[in-house]
Amino acid sequence: MLTNTPFKWGKLFLVLLSFSSFFWGCSKSKNQSVSAADTAQLKPIEVKTTRVVERQVERFVEVVGTLKADQEVVVSSEVKGIIEELPVDLGSVVRRGQILARLSQKEFKLRVDQAEAALQQVRARLGLRGDNTHINPEQNSEVRQSKAALDEASLRYERAKTLIKNGDISQERFDAAEIGYRSAEAHFEASLDNFNNQIALVEQRVAELQLARKQLNDATILSPLDGTVSQRHVTRGEYIRAETQIVTIVKSNPLRLQAVIPEAAVASVHVNNPLTLSVDSYPNRAFKGVISRMSPSLDEKARTLTVEATVDNQDGKLKPGLFAKVQLLVNKQSPAVMVPSQSLLNFAGLTKAFVVQDDNRIAERVVKTGVKQGEYIEILEGVKVGERIATDRLGKLSNGIVVSGRES
Repeated sequence: MLTNTPFKWGKLFLVLLSFSSFFWGCSKSKNQSVSAADTAQLKPIEVKTTRVVERQVERFVEVVGTLKADQEVVVSSEVKGIIEELPVDLGSVVRRGQILARLSQKEFKLRVDQAEAALQQVRARLGLRGDNTHINPEQNSEVRQSKAALDEASLRYERAKTLIKNGDISQERFDAAEIGYRSAEAHFEASLDNFNNQIALVEQRVAELQLARKQLNDATILSPLDGTVSQRHVTRGEYIRAETQIVTIVKSNPLRLQAVIPEAAVASVHVNNPLTLSVDSYPNRAFKGVISRMSPSLDEKARTLTVEATVDNQDGKLKPGLFAKVQLLVNKQSPAVMVPSQSLLNFAGLTKAFVVQDDNRIAERVVKTGVKQGEYIEILEGVKVGERIATDRLGKLSNGIVVSGRES
């Protein structure tokens, strides 16, 4: 046992020496790796940079609104009858004065004929001929006869008054002459009254004829405006009463845009202000309009002002009832802090800009953006005019990173 002890201690020494060499080599390798990493971090990242600038931009108020028809009319019948013609239907484009429906006209024509006959009968009694509507009472035969009788009775009465004074006739004959005169006078006045009644009857018959003709015309229902049929309420062959709805017509060019403006923007909104609107049906197209009407007061509960704009719709793409997103121009020239859109990085719901400081180190800034103008976007807060920001390789940048490069 004692003779083998030196040998065992020798082996133990060799093993310890091997482990020491191994650990020393690993430590050296690790130190070399750390040194290489530090050298890599100190090497600047080459980026392109630009300056934050101030530009004049157009200011808009963004609101929402609804498109409405410029005019919407429910056309009804003024007379009753059976619909014989109905040449329009849903979607039909109509012009002012175009026939929308026609009722059976047979009964209306008979009423016109009846009214004309009644008028001619009264005119014949008065001695009216042709289209003459004015007549002197003395041209009437009844009036002429009563006037002649009155003149004769008046002559006899005047002669009797002279004779009675001289005692040439009796009182009985004088009384008879006076009675005859009074009777003729009353008859003449009655004939004038009858004549005037006949004249009034003529006017009544004329009015009846005009009414019959109007009803005949009303049996043909015409469009009161240019537009498009949005609803048909009756069918051909249907019997309808007066005031029955026939069709609904909308005028969709131009359209009315009705929107509400927040209280803060009311002072900047005026009649004739231009606006731009978009609808979900045409997401890549902008439509133009002009404010044409404004409410005189704000809604007390919502604190908003209702405005109406006129929107051109010659191609008929827009439809009444569409929901619209509106950009209302309130200031044509307003200063704004602007940066290129490519200089911003969106990550985790935040928008960041990377400012290159005087020592060429990066400072991350969370920014708030505003309006966009071409390739530039407004910065409401986060950077200042004149600061230098990176415009590329943004994903490799963070606070403290050293960069190099020239302004683009």
